[in-house]
Amino acid sequence: MRIGLRFSLSPALLFPIVLRARTLARASAFCIFLSLLLPVAGQAAESAVSRGKEVVPARTIQLKEDKDVAWKALWDQGRELARNGRLVEAAPVYEALLTMREGLEAARWELVTILLQLKREEGALPHLELLVEGAPRNVQYLFALAEVSRGRNNAARAEALYKKVLQREPGNLQALRGAASVLVAQQKKGEAAAMLETLLQREPARLALREELGNLYYEMGAYDKARAHFTVLARENQADSAILLKTAQTYDKSGLESQAVEYWQR
Repeated sequence: MRIGLRFSLSPALLFPIVLRARTLARASAFCIFLSLLLPVAGQAAESAVSRGKEVVPARTIQLKEDKDVAWKALWDQGRELARNGRLVEAAPVYEALLTMREGLEAARWELVTILLQLKREEGALPHLELLVEGAPRNVQYLFALAEVSRGRNNAARAEALYKKVLQREPGNLQALRGAASVLVAQQKKGEAAAMLETLLQREPARLALREELGNLYYEMGAYDKARAHFTVLARENQADSAILLKTAQTYDKSGLESQAVEYWQR
């Protein structure tokens, strides 16, 4: 004879158990969510700190005399904030410092780098102007002011500044790229082509640069020069219909119809 035992709980007793189980499940899910979220937040914080460390030197200000002056304390505070990635908080501290001591060139440059990191080019501009005025041969200041001027669509000013950089560093690739860009913007295509040729000599594998130069020569009506570049591009991009078409057009414009047909038929 079998004896069956059956246990049953009344709803009043069962409800707290179910509620407890649901609470534990929700808590577990929330913990999993936090475990996924926190590494991302940590990575963002590390990135901000890394940018801050690139902006300012990893040291405090040392004076010849052992004096705890107010401007030194501000500079130390600004640097500490920047090193910890707190650039938004560091900027006004540097502004206050420079109000107190206008001649601190290194501090002004640190503020410029902070403002540029924060995408505040307009705020950085007057400080860059002062830096270039005080050190007109400093390539770092000249290039930074050229970049800000280009970003504000002041192509003529940017051109002059890039050229000053290139006078001192003829092989500066960033200045060559910037100069070519603002020359094209001003329709100074001949000068821009010369800049791009110099760049291409240093970076011959950059096909995008070669294509830009080929298109520029084509716009200028210099079809022989354009054809030379597009022939190289067609050899490297045999499946690119746009490149093949432009190559055919350069041959056609040069009066070489039979060779143009070869590219049209590919």
